[in-house]
Amino acid sequence: MKKRLILCVFLLLPAFITLAHAFGPEGKLSVTVTNPPEGDFTLTLDFEQPEEEIEITTAREEIDGVSVFTFTGAALPERFSLVINAGGETVRTREIELPALQSAIVYDHLTGEFTIPSVMPPVFLYFGITFPAILLIEGLMLLPFGLSLAKNWKPFLLINFLTQAAMTFTAGMSLVRSGTAAAFFILFPMGLLVMIAETLLYEHFFEAKKPRIALAYGMMANLVSWVAVAVASGWLYGVVSSLLL
Repeated sequence: MKKRLILCVFLLLPAFITLAHAFGPEGKLSVTVTNPPEGDFTLTLDFEQPEEEIEITTAREEIDGVSVFTFTGAALPERFSLVINAGGETVRTREIELPALQSAIVYDHLTGEFTIPSVMPPVFLYFGITFPAILLIEGLMLLPFGLSLAKNWKPFLLINFLTQAAMTFTAGMSLVRSGTAAAFFILFPMGLLVMIAETLLYEHFFEAKKPRIALAYGMMANLVSWVAVAVASGWLYGVVSSLLL
């Protein structure tokens, strides 16, 4: 009965959390133009419109004499070119790929080169935040199940390192690139796979009075840590995406 209850909670939680995050952060692209053309100029995005039209709002501001164009919308094009109009002359850049849902790039008008941020620092930051948090949560949960960390720290640390690395390069990468709503489409199935894998590994490698104790611990610990990451995903996105802006 308990196993069925845990499974039902695990299956129903994503629906509620996904609804809570459905209206996640909007897309935001900041373009800083260095070595701009002389005189006044405009900058727009050129891209192929999908079937569902993308609506983008454009804003411009001068920061320390440098022009910064900001494009925002519920969605942004995955690939685009910049179009610069100055003094009757039009310059179209090469096509580039949007680094992430929220990011900032630098365009050198003189050389035509872009400086585009890498998504890897935010991904590693995601791991640096979630891995210790998971260790703390699941480490504390050893106590009510009567499991000894002193006897089980090696498999506990190794199993969590491997599974959290897998979560980082799937759900974490999706969170950085596409925001909270998209990340849940990966976070839920990956969480289920990780729960199954960790539960079986704990049952096999943990020193416990009975194998079913390690089995029950694996299910409950994964459920609690999954919920913690899911609830904190909005905050997590704000922290990791700040490295791209």
